Amino acid sequence: MILAVAASQDVAFLDARGIPIVQVGDATFKAIRDYYPMFTNLHPLSVVQQEAVAKRATRATDRFAMATQWSIDSLVADYGVSSRNCVLAPFGPALEPSLPPTVALGEVGVLRALLVTSDWARKGGDLAVRVIDQVRQQHPGVTLTVVGNTPDALPDWVENLGRLPRQELAEQYERADVLLELATANAGGVTLTDAAAFGLPAIATDTGGVSSIVGNGTSGILVPQGADTFTAAVAAVETLLDLDVRSRYARGARAQHDATLNWEAWADAVTALCVEAVSSASHRGEMGTRA
Repeated sequence: MILAVAASQDVAFLDARGIPIVQVGDATFKAIRDYYPMFTNLHPLSVVQQEAVAKRATRATDRFAMATQWSIDSLVADYGVSSRNCVLAPFGPALEPSLPPTVALGEVGVLRALLVTSDWARKGGDLAVRVIDQVRQQHPGVTLTVVGNTPDALPDWVENLGRLPRQELAEQYERADVLLELATANAGGVTLTDAAAFGLPAIATDTGGVSSIVGNGTSGILVPQGADTFTAAVAAVETLLDLDVRSRYARGARAQHDATLNWEAWADAVTALCVEAVSSASHRGEMGTRA
């Protein structure tokens, strides 16, 4: 069988000669078109070409292992794929602690928020700063650390670390109390799976595939996208000032990592799907020979 990881264009023009194909992905073209900034306002010809590739690759694929329910829903609704041919297989983290994290209660009135971003605008960087600034009016022990592609001009109270090596980034996950990810578009987000590995609760906008990664009320808090995001995010940050609530969400985040957001669970799900695809193809071949 052929396992195609984020390779729809290759699959679309591959002569597989009857070999079953399993695609691994986290989005479809229709799901990200006019959703992610880089796929917004595309030239009409580009849209036609991308859709042709997506449809051709979808027809050629026997099974799909998708990272979120959002991506599966798009395959079913937009491309006519049977839900029976799809399995939810969330990705594991890019970073993991050397030892399983321990949940410490922390200090009363202190909350260290972390924002990790490769795209400041899409990840809601300015909004995150506004949210923490608002909370700090009543709770000055709340802080914000930003890592990644960040602007130079930020308030003095923001700890702006810029891009960091992997080990130093892992240290920031370890010292933080909550991951803040108020993204306007998010297929799933590796930062969310990283946070779960470190037992770090997340406050994130409920958009794209996020709800498959963050359990609202168990491993973090999902806030609505739109006009109410600011108010809901402020309330969520204030909720996590309660040490008992924060500890419960931290345990929930690590439990979700152990259950589904790890590469062993991903491999088990994808392996089972591959076996199923091969078995189904073999059965079709036998039936065809008998006919």
